[in-house]
Amino acid sequence: MVGGPADPNERLPSVAAGPEDGLPSVPADPNERLPNAPGDPVGGLRSAPTAPSDGPPGGSIFNLDRPGAGLYLAAWFFAAVAFGLIVIALLADSATARGLLALAGFVALVLCFGSAGGYQIVARARRPVGAYRGPSPLIAFGFAVALSSLLAVLLDVVPVLDPSTALGFLVGLLFVFAGYFVALLLLVVRAGVFRWRGLARLAADPGRRVADFLVGAGSGLVAVLPLAFLGGLLANALDISAGDRFPDVSTGLALALVVVSVVLVAPLGEELFFRGFALSAWWADLGPGVALRRSAVFFAFVHVFNASGTTFREAAGGALIQFVVIFPMAVLLGILYERRGLAASFGAHMAYNAGVLGLALLATGTLPH
Repeated sequence: MVGGPADPNERLPSVAAGPEDGLPSVPADPNERLPNAPGDPVGGLRSAPTAPSDGPPGGSIFNLDRPGAGLYLAAWFFAAVAFGLIVIALLADSATARGLLALAGFVALVLCFGSAGGYQIVARARRPVGAYRGPSPLIAFGFAVALSSLLAVLLDVVPVLDPSTALGFLVGLLFVFAGYFVALLLLVVRAGVFRWRGLARLAADPGRRVADFLVGAGSGLVAVLPLAFLGGLLANALDISAGDRFPDVSTGLALALVVVSVVLVAPLGEELFFRGFALSAWWADLGPGVALRRSAVFFAFVHVFNASGTTFREAAGGALIQFVVIFPMAVLLGILYERRGLAASFGAHMAYNAGVLGLALLATGTLPH
C-alpha cells in the first residue's frame, strides 16, 4: 500500500511506489521519459523483429514471427468471427435470431480482446524494468465494453427487466462496472501488471484517506456549476437540449436506485479503470503530462456515446457538449489521482455526479413527492 506524506501539500509518489505494489517505477524527474523496448512504437504493439520493411501492405501486421503468436492469431480470428456475426445479426429479420447472433458476436468480441490483451502481455514481457508491460488501455477497454454489452444483450434476449426503469438503469450500470472489474482482474491484476492496492494508491493513514476523499469531494462540487454553465451555453448556441436523461424517480425507491447508480456504481468503476489503470499505464510509458492529457481525452471521448437525439444535428451537438464538459473534469480527476490517489478522484467523481443529478432533477421537477 502506498503511504501518504505527512505534509498534505506534498505530492504523493508518482504512479508507482515500487515493485511491492506491482507497479512500474517512474523516474524522479517527471519530465524524463521511461525507455520503451527497442523497436516498440510508443504505446503500441511490439514490432515484429523480422517483419520485412519492404514487404506487401499489411505484412508486418499479419507476420506471426512474434512472441505469443497463437494469441495474436486468435485475436484476429475472433475479430473476424465477431464482425461476421454482428453484420448477419443486423440483417436478420427475426428478433430472436438477431438477439442470438448478437449474443454470439459479443462472445467472440470478448475472446478477441481477451486474446489481444494476452498477446500484449506476452510481447511486452521483455520490455526494460520500469516500462509498462501490460495490455493497452484501449484493448482492455474493448474487453470491458464487449463483456458489458454481452451481459446487456443477454438481458435483452431473456427479458426480465425493463432497462428504462430505475432498477433496469442500476442493472445496466452494474454490467458496465462488471466489465471494468473483470477486465482489470484478468488482464491486469492476475497478469501481474498492477495490484489492486497499486491501482488505488491509498494513503497508509486512514485519516489521510478521509482527508483525500473530502478534498476530492469539495473539488468535484466546485466544478459542478461552472461546467453546467458551460454546457448550457453550448446547448443554447447550438439550439439543442443539454440535459442528462435519467429514469423516472417519482418514488423514493426509484430515486434511491438512481442515486446509487450515478453516485456510487458509475464513479467507482470509471475511477478504477480510467485513473487507476489507464492513467498509470500511460504514465509509465509516456510521462505525466502526456498521460494526463491522453487519459482525459480518452475519458471524454467515451462519454460522447452518452449523447442522443432524434436528428443527427441533435446527436452531434450533444456529443460535442459531452466532450467539452467532460474533458476539464477528467483533467481535474487525473490531477487529484496523481496527488492524492483514488480516494480523492473517487470523491470528486461522486460529488460531481451527485451535483449533476441534483441539477437535472430540479430542472425537470421529477423529484418524488
